[in-house]
Amino acid sequence: DFASLYPNIMLSYNISPETMLCDCCKYYPKVVVPQLGYHICSSHIGLLPEVLRPILFRRFCYKARSKNKKYDKALYKEMQQAWKWVLLVCFGYTGYRNARYGRIECYESITAFSRDILLTAAETVEAAGYSVLHGIIDSLWVKPNKTGCISPVHLSRMISERTGIRMDIEGRYRWIVFL
Repeated sequence: DFASLYPNIMLSYNISPETMLCDCCKYYPKVVVPQLGYHICSSHIGLLPEVLRPILFRRFCYKARSKNKKYDKALYKEMQQAWKWVLLVCFGYTGYRNARYGRIECYESITAFSRDILLTAAETVEAAGYSVLHGIIDSLWVKPNKTGCISPVHLSRMISERTGIRMDIEGRYRWIVFL
């Protein structure tokens, strides 16, 4: 499971309504959205990435505390879930047609980067001797093709390094059914 994939994409690629298709980077774009060809400003940090940075940091801190016995696990689990929903709303608002501060190109760019990241992760998984059972939005379900494959933890680190987005292992299953 990628950790806060959409907000991390917004932060990593500087996606914000005022940074999309800017005039200052029109002729020499440094960041181009895969499949869409949109360019993103590399001269100015956008409002959304600026706002998301501390929220993401706080969510990751709370998530870590929710797994630590020194802290009230239930409290921090609820707090990190609340921040997760705030982050999801920030993504969704970029594509809302009546948003005062939204832009459909932002929404399209975030999902384009997400598809690209998921495909890169799948390539990494297969190169490491695993098979992809299923992938959707920000999650991959994989299984080893043979014994002696690298560990799932090592695999998640490889994917994180290759994509630039942290991937966490959310579970291990003896069996699974996709409907």
